[in-house]
Amino acid sequence: MLKLRSPKAGLTLIEILVVIATLGLLLGLLLPAIQASREAARRAGCASNLRQIGVAIHSYLTDMQSFPPGSNAGRAFSMHAMLLPKLGETRLYEQIEFRSGKPFLSYSYDENFSVSSVSLSVFLCPSDARPSMQANGFTNYAGNGGSGTQAYGYNGIFVPGNAPPVVPGSVIDGFSSTALMAEWMLGGGASGVQDPRRTVFATPVSLIRPDQLELFAEQCRLQVLEAGQSITSNKGANWLYGEFGHTIYNHVLNPNESSCTNGTLVHEGAWTASSLHGEGSHVLFVDGHIQFLRNSIHKNIWRAIGSRAGGDNCGTDAF
Repeated sequence: MLKLRSPKAGLTLIEILVVIATLGLLLGLLLPAIQASREAARRAGCASNLRQIGVAIHSYLTDMQSFPPGSNAGRAFSMHAMLLPKLGETRLYEQIEFRSGKPFLSYSYDENFSVSSVSLSVFLCPSDARPSMQANGFTNYAGNGGSGTQAYGYNGIFVPGNAPPVVPGSVIDGFSSTALMAEWMLGGGASGVQDPRRTVFATPVSLIRPDQLELFAEQCRLQVLEAGQSITSNKGANWLYGEFGHTIYNHVLNPNESSCTNGTLVHEGAWTASSLHGEGSHVLFVDGHIQFLRNSIHKNIWRAIGSRAGGDNCGTDAF
């Protein structure tokens, strides 16, 4: 007698849909974790670059008994340029034409154009995408230019212009509580408001009296809310140029707030630390340690960190 075999059991439509839904759920859970892991690695790489620059600065300090100049005796070459031999870039350093006094111009006939166009990974945070600017050597790391020029003078570690380089003995507020460098997001490279952290605004009028710093800071904040006048953003545009906005930042406004020229004035502006790491920015201190300081840090503490000799040693437990 013939026996009929039972047909092999297959997956029903409902079971297939359940499997697909389960896989989709798992992918939905895994992808954010993978992205977060990648960003954590990029963030660590960003801090590592900053630490490497700090080691180079301390090596320079040992040799020269001073910090690198903010502008190389008025010729406007940056501290980044002075650090090249300490970062394994001696050949690039030797290509710089220091006698020209022109570290950066947007024209191919400039003596240092080819050098200024070189991109160095140690000057770039892996988290930040490259902007659509012309082919310059960008930098995500800027030197501390102080708490706000119009009220405090050039009280940071790096001073643009003809001032002599800062010496360790003048850092009386303490190496562990004085900022040396910080990170910022690169400028967007075009006029018009983009991400406010990349955009450089211009306040309607210049507010340069010492008692006008707070008024200027508030005006700078308002430019974001009111979609104020913006100018071409040059934040971090060139590591060779020792100037506010290119290689020097300040502590007028807290991390991830806006940046502004003061009317048309640059030195009296706000050049603000920022990052894509969340609610804060990495800061390298004079003693070599790195700390992630949050946007919510009290403005007085943030400005005290920017001062080398304000008599306001706040200690690391304050932030």
